[in-house]
Amino acid sequence: MFHFTSTRVGVTIELGDSYAYRREVCTHIYDNARKWLQVALVRAPIEVSGLLQDYLAEFSRFTNDGLSDVVHMGRSLALEMGKTTSKNELSIGEIKEKETHT
Repeated sequence: MFHFTSTRVGVTIELGDSYAYRREVCTHIYDNARKWLQVALVRAPIEVSGLLQDYLAEFSRFTNDGLSDVVHMGRSLALEMGKTTSKNELSIGEIKEKETHT
């Protein structure tokens, strides 16, 4: 049995020993989380972007536990969503330019 515990939210997940099964479950969770965040970003882009930035700001790249090169699904997802929002946001100059052309 593989046990994952998130101290951040106080949840423990138990997964079987099969790598294929764990990968399938994690992929399903990741895909659903991405869809949920995409909907949330459409409805409240500033608030969700701020929460993602706060989440990433708490990440310490250099830790004493020797696991600084471990991949974290939550951080990967937050970075992916952050890149998506930054591509879709207009700069102030672009907004002013659009207002003068209308």
